Amino acid sequence: MQDFLRSDLFLLLMLDLALWLWVWVVPTLVLRFPLLPEGILGIALPGLVLVRADALNGRLLRHELTHIRQMRRWSPLGTALAQAYNYILRPLWSLLARRRWPGMRELYFSNPLEQEAFAAMDGDGPLPRTWGARPPDL
Repeated sequence: MQDFLRSDLFLLLMLDLALWLWVWVVPTLVLRFPLLPEGILGIALPGLVLVRADALNGRLLRHELTHIRQMRRWSPLGTALAQAYNYILRPLWSLLARRRWPGMRELYFSNPLEQEAFAAMDGDGPLPRTWGARPPDL
């Protein structure tokens, strides 16, 4: 038991627990961030949403806040593992089974986490608590 408490896995699980509590307790900070790579309109991190200043609108914010809800549901580590599965293991399986490596666009749009976030974009349900930048259409 002592070895487990000192292991890297234990530290990773404690970090995940701390981030999970953070995502549940602290309202998400939404920041306009002009330095996102071309083609990326927003990104959700535990407790933080970065959105391109010229792209901030209610639909995009709903999309990114759906990812925050996913982190609340499965923990930040659980969500990261789901993304690793979707972007690493699934393409490897496709390569082995069909001898074809899917493109990033195909992986992105077939990712169940992204499909849930896209479905939420046109919803009108309540958003999680946020602070920071707010689009005018909300």
